[in-house]
Amino acid sequence: MSIRTRFTLTVVVVVAVTATLFAAISIFTLDRTLRSNFITRLRDGATTIATTVDVHRGKAALDPNDLQELAPLHAGLPFAVFDSNGKQIAGDTPPLALQTKDLQTVTVAVTRNGQRYGTVSVWQSSQWIDDYEQTAAMVSLGIAVLLIVLAAIASRRVA
Repeated sequence: MSIRTRFTLTVVVVVAVTATLFAAISIFTLDRTLRSNFITRLRDGATTIATTVDVHRGKAALDPNDLQELAPLHAGLPFAVFDSNGKQIAGDTPPLALQTKDLQTVTVAVTRNGQRYGTVSVWQSSQWIDDYEQTAAMVSLGIAVLLIVLAAIASRRVA
């Protein structure tokens, strides 16, 4: 094998390994960041709803004014409010166990003065994160192939 070919192969391998590592680390970091922010957003939404729930005579309740106040949040975030006995008192019908693939659920307690009066559950699909990562992987693959071809051409000419 000629020096020219060995040099070209070395450059191509270094570029391929570097591009692969960069893509893997970037997509892993993207995944952790998106999922963390997604859970935080769900927890913040559940907490907002929990603080809006009224407690009357020791029981959690949502009156029409509360539901109207939650309408902008509710438009993009399904939720259910449960009393201390686990009975649903407001919100959407929670998804069935069979429907929970790619569905992230967060539950927070409705508390006042340290006493628990019920819970609020919110849920949303995380499928968009997987779709986004798949697109990022495809773009990374395309860029890696382009870099490898350019590295092969440039290193061949330099050699």
